[in-house]
Amino acid sequence: MDFSILSQVNYLAVGICSLIFFFLGSMWFGVLFGNTWVKELGRHNVFIQQPSIVGLFTKMMLNLLKNFVISLAMACLVVLTSSISVFSGLLLGVLVACGIAAPAMADVFIWENRSVKLFLIDSGYQIIGIVLSAIMLSIW
Repeated sequence: MDFSILSQVNYLAVGICSLIFFFLGSMWFGVLFGNTWVKELGRHNVFIQQPSIVGLFTKMMLNLLKNFVISLAMACLVVLTSSISVFSGLLLGVLVACGIAAPAMADVFIWENRSVKLFLIDSGYQIIGIVLSAIMLSIW
């Protein structure tokens, strides 16, 4: 495998996309859909406890790392596909998000009988974040 593609990645753009993805999650699961999300989780006997400061920091860092991995993978795909416009970034992001990420998340909802509403909230965040990352990385 040729890892020279990693030398073509704009790591500043990857870092910024990771932060934007992180803040999108804060808004998505807070202001936008927080109450609905918690209510839907409760319907499935899943309750999110208030973590300690250390636990909260750990979860935030893990989420930021997850966003970095997604953004780095998207940056590699942007380089591989020579995506350089809003349209090509949008197309790439939709293809990856709706063709890979959202269907991969569906297993949890299929086998754990979670609601469609919960699936749309959870996968919607990933779809929007991936598409935004693909667009930003393409035009950067």
